[in-house]
Amino acid sequence: MECLQHESETANQRVYVEAFCVTQQQVVAELEAQQGVKYEVLDPVDGDKAVADAHKRLDRSENHDRQAALRTVVAEVWVAKYGASFIARGKKPRLEDFVEMPKITLQDVVKKVSSGSW
Repeated sequence: MECLQHESETANQRVYVEAFCVTQQQVVAELEAQQGVKYEVLDPVDGDKAVADAHKRLDRSENHDRQAALRTVVAEVWVAKYGASFIARGKKPRLEDFVEMPKITLQDVVKKVSSGSW
């Protein structure tokens, strides 16, 4: 709705918004701090290896391996180095320049989700 209220600033523009962005490790650390427990953290996935393996599977299957194809699509959507993060691509959140957005903190989000009030 804010885009419509700021038509001159947003007309024919891609409007990037990022009110909240954290890593999974930051979420786990905050959960541990607030809940007083220690979670088992799994080893991170090697994204480069996963994508390379998916491309090999696609090549061997003559592009018929749907799971391998899906893995490459997921990488494009979720992995910053493949262009998923507009901030990593050098794009600045535009809407935040002229709209007063509430400050969202990791601590507040974890507290609300943990208490079931989200």
